[in-house]
Amino acid sequence: MPQQDLRERFFRFAIPTMGCWEWRGETSHAGYSRMQVNYHNTHASRVAFYLTRGDWPSQQIDHICRNTRCVTPNHLEDVSPKVNIARSNNPASLNLRKTHCLRGHEYAGDNLSLRKGGKGRTCKACRREDARRYYREDA
Repeated sequence: MPQQDLRERFFRFAIPTMGCWEWRGETSHAGYSRMQVNYHNTHASRVAFYLTRGDWPSQQIDHICRNTRCVTPNHLEDVSPKVNIARSNNPASLNLRKTHCLRGHEYAGDNLSLRKGGKGRTCKACRREDARRYYREDA
């Protein structure tokens, strides 16, 4: 498909503004911009990346502004799936960014314990306090 035709179709639905360029065309059920390129549906953010950088993104597009309808080229970054998930606001990634437990102990060094299979972290200081409290109440 000629790049000029793609550019014209893209800017029919992308309205450049000072902030995010909101996509006014079709969106996926998750709210991401969509358009057809060579008879295939793709995210319009990938098209924005291509039109401004000359290459299709090799991995996933991360919306740095956290707006899924945004197609502003400098708000988009080509990142690995692992980085994209870690930067997201889903519960697992939010938990991963925590540096201290609920009681204020740091998740670091000798105070850090990984659960079996690496699925989660535990604070050793809290586990010791809980064990002391349990055995005092039992006595």
